[in-house]
Amino acid sequence: MEWARVISGETRRRGVGPLLSPVKEAARFQDRSLRGVLLGSVKVTGCHHADDCLTETGPNWSELRYCSRFAEPDAWHWTLADPEPLDEPIPMRGRQGLWRVEVEGAV
Repeated sequence: MEWARVISGETRRRGVGPLLSPVKEAARFQDRSLRGVLLGSVKVTGCHHADDCLTETGPNWSELRYCSRFAEPDAWHWTLADPEPLDEPIPMRGRQGLWRVEVEGAV
């Protein structure tokens, strides 16, 4: 079973206001100042393009909705499951996205 290691501070093309990022929200971290730390791991269960989850709702089909409030138009959406937050964030700078990590004492 392959696990994706995800760190905080992931890049986004547009702001989402006062919401936490999807990674921080899934890991249940409420500290919005966390940057450059390893928060935990998630299982990547799928991936689809925005066009595949777009639905039109509202009066005269004027409102567009995607699979998640974090979803971006014309982008790929990862489906994540089983978030496993660490007890304490581990400082780790310079990496974003998916990568393998060696953490002393990790399983």
